[in-house]
Amino acid sequence: MTSPNVLWLMTDQHTFDALGCAGHPVVETPNIDRLADRGVRFTDAYCPSPVCGPARASLFSGRYPRSHGVDTNGAAFDPGIDRLPALLSAAGYQTARVGRLHFEPVAAPHGFEYEREHDNMNPYYDSNAPWVSDYVQWLADRRFDGDVEAVIERAKADEKQYPVYGSYRRFLLGSNWRTEDEHSNTWISDRVVSYLESDVAEPFFLFGSYFGPHQPMAAPGRWRDMYDPEDVPLPAEFDVGTADKPLARADDSDGSAGWEESDYREILAAYYGQISMIDHGIGRILDALEREGLREETVVVFTADHGEHAGQMGKFTKGTMYANSVRVPLVIAGPETASGATCNRVVNGLDLFATALDRCDVAHDTSEIPARSLVPLLENPDAGWLDRTYAELGDLRMVVDGDDKLVRTAGEEWHRSGEQRYTHELYDRTERPRDATNRWDRGTRQERGSELVGLLDRFDADPDGVPSADPPRNGGQPANSRHGRS
Repeated sequence: MTSPNVLWLMTDQHTFDALGCAGHPVVETPNIDRLADRGVRFTDAYCPSPVCGPARASLFSGRYPRSHGVDTNGAAFDPGIDRLPALLSAAGYQTARVGRLHFEPVAAPHGFEYEREHDNMNPYYDSNAPWVSDYVQWLADRRFDGDVEAVIERAKADEKQYPVYGSYRRFLLGSNWRTEDEHSNTWISDRVVSYLESDVAEPFFLFGSYFGPHQPMAAPGRWRDMYDPEDVPLPAEFDVGTADKPLARADDSDGSAGWEESDYREILAAYYGQISMIDHGIGRILDALEREGLREETVVVFTADHGEHAGQMGKFTKGTMYANSVRVPLVIAGPETASGATCNRVVNGLDLFATALDRCDVAHDTSEIPARSLVPLLENPDAGWLDRTYAELGDLRMVVDGDDKLVRTAGEEWHRSGEQRYTHELYDRTERPRDATNRWDRGTRQERGSELVGLLDRFDADPDGVPSADPPRNGGQPANSRHGRS
C-alpha cells in the first residue's frame, strides 16, 4: 500500500486504565473504545519519563531523556537529535499539530509545517507559553476583548495554589471558569476536525494533543456532573502503605494531609469527567476521518505522555515510578493492523518513534537507539518480544523485566569510597494491589534484585543501548528493513 496518513491523538497525565475498554468500573470512553475495537490495545505500556517535557521529547526522538537533552520540564532538545515530524516532513509528509507540544523553545516549529499551538495558559512552566498560544489569543478575543493578560491571570490564580502556596484541592480541580465551548479540549477537537475537513495534502502526519486531563481537572458543563463522587471507587492501591517505599516517603508532600475519602472521590470524579469530555472530542475526530474517506488509509494512535497517580497511595499528579504514574494507555488502529486485539507485551511510548517511521515507509536507522518498532505486534499481538523497558527522571531509574520491576534512586548518604548510596524498591508486577510490597532485601528475591541492578547499571552506562542486544532491535537493521524497503 502507499504510505498511510498518521493521526496521533494524545492526552496529558492519563492513568493507564482509565478507559472503558481497559475495564475501568466507571469511566466511559465509548470513542476510544471503538478505536480499540478496530485496532490493538496495549495493556502494558510505559512512559519513558513520568513528567511532560522529557516524556514527549522521548516519544518524538525514540531516545531516553539523557540522550535527547530534555531531562526536565523547560530543558531544550539537543539540536543534533532527529525528531519525528522533521523526518516525516523530509520524506514528503505534510506535518501538522494542534495543541500541546511542551518542547523548548515553545515557539519553534520542531518539524511541523502547520501549527495551531497551545502549550499552557500560565507562565510558570515557560514564561512565553501563554503568549505564543493560539488558543489563549482565541479565548482572549472571545471573552476578554483581546486581553491576553486577563486569560493568563485567570489561569495563574489556579496554578499558584500548589501546596506550598495555597490550596492543593484548588490546584488539582481549578476554578472551572470556562464554558464547554471555551475549553481548550473543545478548541483542540474543533481544529483537528477542521484540518481533516480541509483540502489536506496526503500523506499527512497530524498530531492532536490535549492539555487534559492534566490539572486543572474540573471540566465544564455536562462533564462536571457526569460522575457522582459517591459512585466513584477509590483505586485498589489507595490503601497501599508507604513505610517500605523510600521513593513514596520522599514524595509525601503533596498537600493532601487530613483529606477524607470523599475528597479523593470528588477529585477523581472531576478527573474522569474530563477524560470523558476528551473522549467525546475524539469521537468527533473519528467521525470526521470517516466522513472525509480517510479512515482506511490512516493509522490512528491514541496514547498519553505519562500517567496520573489518581489516588494510588493517596497521591495525585505524577513523577514517580509507581504503576499509575509510569504506565500509559496505548491504542493503535489502521491498515495492516489486527482488529479488536489486545497485546500484553511490555512496550514504551518512545517505541512510537520507530513504529511511525516503519509504518510510514521512511528509511531511518533505528538500530542504535532504544525505540523498537511495534509493527510486528500490530500485525500479530503475540509475536516474539523482549518484555523489558526502562524509565528515568533525574537520578530516578526504573527497569521492568518480565514480571518484575526495580526502582532505584540516589540516597542522601555516601559510602566511604565516595560512591553514592542508592535506595531500591523491587516489585512483583503480578501482585495486586500493584506496588504493594517492596521485596528488596528479602532473602528469596536477592538474586533477582541483583540481576535487575545489573540491567540498570547497563542503562546508566548507555541509555541508547537498551533494551537489549539480544534479540537485536528491529533485527539490527533500519526500522523499515523487514519489509525490504530502502
